[in-house]
Amino acid sequence: MTSMAKVYKDVKIPEDLYFNIKRFIEKHSELGFRSVSEFVNSASRIEMERIEDRKRTSASGTATG
Repeated sequence: MTSMAKVYKDVKIPEDLYFNIKRFIEKHSELGFRSVSEFVNSASRIEMERIEDRKRTSASGTATG
């Protein structure tokens, strides 16, 4: 089985946001984030899932609120 290397792309974020995230993951080391990139990847996945869930809920007509 051949393993394909992951391809990465750069994403720019404001410097102040970068340092806010960096401080956050240092303050909350118990969360296990090792880098700003790891945190941003996780946060992005969670937000995309949240949006998709909200769209599914509203499409099914069971939205409350």
